Amino acid sequence: MADLYTPGNTSDGIIGIFNQSTWAAARDSASGTVSSSTSFTNTMTNTAKLLGRGGGFRFNVARSFFFFDTSGITGNVSSATLKIYGFSQDNGSIIAVKSNAFSVGSTLQPADFNNIVGYSAGASLNGNATDYSTSIASGWSTSGYNDLASTADLRADMQNDDEVIICVMDFVHDYKNITPSSSGANFK
Repeated sequence: MADLYTPGNTSDGIIGIFNQSTWAAARDSASGTVSSSTSFTNTMTNTAKLLGRGGGFRFNVARSFFFFDTSGITGNVSSATLKIYGFSQDNGSIIAVKSNAFSVGSTLQPADFNNIVGYSAGASLNGNATDYSTSIASGWSTSGYNDLASTADLRADMQNDDEVIICVMDFVHDYKNITPSSSGANFK
């Protein structure tokens, strides 16, 4: 069995777009406003509809990107687990999907925000993305590794490709492109 641990590379990071007046402006932004590749003490993924000043709602979306060198895997990958270390939040749901981020050199760039295989602005990723895990919504540890079961697509890419790039994102709102309907936040 192969295990992929996060962070997998010093270039891993979080890209987010924050404080947007509409869900579409946050979720479908062409570029993120924040790129963090030095610390994973921040929330990994979130979508939020926050009550702002003057009664207006503000939307945030953050996605985490992980790069794994799989060139040393030569045999059949019959099982694999993506292990993500939890920190401080334990509500919300996440899913891992195939990404083509890190397109500019080896450093994650703000423009990698939508570099998800199958992504199309305004559309759900359900049935369009290459899912690398099942979604997880409960049982999240904030002080240890959390296991995401791999899909056959992730195992095949680990076996056949020299690198695997994974985006971990909110499942209920971001992945499905469903506007949050109440104030509050969803975090992992």
